[in-house]
Amino acid sequence: MNSYEMKQEARRERLENAAGRAQRESDAAFKRSHDLVSGIPLGQPILVGHHSEKRHRRAVDRSWDALGKGVEAAERAKELAYRAAAVGSGGISQDDPDAVAKLREKLAGEVAQREQMKAANVAYRLAVKYGVAGQAVSDIEGSILAKIAQGSGLAAVGREAARLALAIQWKPAYSFEKGPFSGWPLSNLGANIKRIEQRIANLEQRAKVREALAAEGVVSTETVVGAVRVVENIDANRLQVFFPGKPSAEIRGQLKSNGFRWAPSEGAWQRHLSESARQIAVAIARSIGFNGGVS
Repeated sequence: MNSYEMKQEARRERLENAAGRAQRESDAAFKRSHDLVSGIPLGQPILVGHHSEKRHRRAVDRSWDALGKGVEAAERAKELAYRAAAVGSGGISQDDPDAVAKLREKLAGEVAQREQMKAANVAYRLAVKYGVAGQAVSDIEGSILAKIAQGSGLAAVGREAARLALAIQWKPAYSFEKGPFSGWPLSNLGANIKRIEQRIANLEQRAKVREALAAEGVVSTETVVGAVRVVENIDANRLQVFFPGKPSAEIRGQLKSNGFRWAPSEGAWQRHLSESARQIAVAIARSIGFNGGVS
């Protein structure tokens, strides 16, 4: 487990602990709500004018208040548990030091899947040509082996691919379809493969830049716009914006809509480091001088 994975695991544990605390708070509030009215007979109306009226009303009000707190805590526990379960499920992060290796592994799987689909299309066309398509799945392997032995050409695409194609029991929906895997899933795979290759290239380029800067002893660069500091924190892989005070609601809205989040541990608004993030941060910082966006 690398440093990023350890950090993710610690975050998941914090969220799970917080969810547990919220659930215990909810359980306690529900119990209190029940206990507050447990001494009142079920269905007992408030006796207006009786000496018990104030005590009865107070008990009911407190019970409702505790019930509301229990519901709020239960919802908070549910949300925290959901966030804990979601940690690490958002794909491969560029913060992960093993991101390139993981992306290469994913790329290999996508390429292999595409090749298998292509081979299955070829296998099915050959199966139709040699009259073994549409047979029962239990008979498929024997038929394939027999055709391979006859030198039918099925061997060229492989037994497993042919088996996959035949097992699909595919029938064309349109006249132009020539195999069980139509053009769009193959196109989607191709686009995904290109996207992964581009991510690998970008991460490798960033790694080279970081290494070159580290060799020169540079860990961050800073742009000052008025009283606002825009810091490219290369070591943390974050673009950070430091304000002299609390930004206005309008500025906070601009930051959030552009992917910036408040980091109390850093005392800054930040997002992943990129040139577009720097340009957006500088533009927001410049706008403050015109609208007085810091209190």
